[in-house]
Amino acid sequence: MNDYISIIEEITNLIGESGNALDSLSAIIAAVTGLASLGIAGILIIAAIIGIIVGLVVAVVTWVLEAIPIYLLAKKLGREHAWLAWVPIFGAEFRLWVLSDIACEKPFTVYKEKYTIKNRANSFWLYVAIKYFGAAVISAVVGVVSAIIPLIGSVSAVLMLLPTVACAIIEYVYLRDVLDIFKENKEANKKASFFITLLDSFVTLGFARIFYLFTLLKCSPLPSNVEIVIEEATK
Repeated sequence: MNDYISIIEEITNLIGESGNALDSLSAIIAAVTGLASLGIAGILIIAAIIGIIVGLVVAVVTWVLEAIPIYLLAKKLGREHAWLAWVPIFGAEFRLWVLSDIACEKPFTVYKEKYTIKNRANSFWLYVAIKYFGAAVISAVVGVVSAIIPLIGSVSAVLMLLPTVACAIIEYVYLRDVLDIFKENKEANKKASFFITLLDSFVTLGFARIFYLFTLLKCSPLPSNVEIVIEEATK
């Protein structure tokens, strides 16, 4: 008898919840209809609301897709700061930090190791400084110099590209170093990293690197890198 009573209560609760859901849906439909009745202004409001909702959904999906491969690769190599890949505020910078930290045992080197930053963290802070202050510094310098050399203003547009190029170089090195951990062919890694970084800088806005990192999830670190990871973990 108690079982029948419990079943009846559950059915009653479900009917009540369905009723609440229907009421909510009816309220939403009524609100949308009311806005639509206002004419163009109402339609614009509805379009703005839909745009905000779609934008939020896209932002969340993008955030998750970008965080997953970087987090999993960092965890695979035992990096303790892997969780930073999930930080939403300044997420691009935090994910780049984790990407750099994946290859933390390697110094930051550019152009056949002619330019080296031994402390890898310093290369990241250099990236942040260039990204957020590079354009302002160049603009200020051009403004001062153009008063002395008027022609300098004509090349200011080219000079303003320097921060973008510098940041792209740092991103290229980070990706190249991560590929070197999982793939033996260093020349192929350089070419792939260059092409992906170039594509991201002007077309795909970071998605090419993210989708390429997904392909590394099935790869295992090269034996020499595994030894380095173990050595780092025991320090």
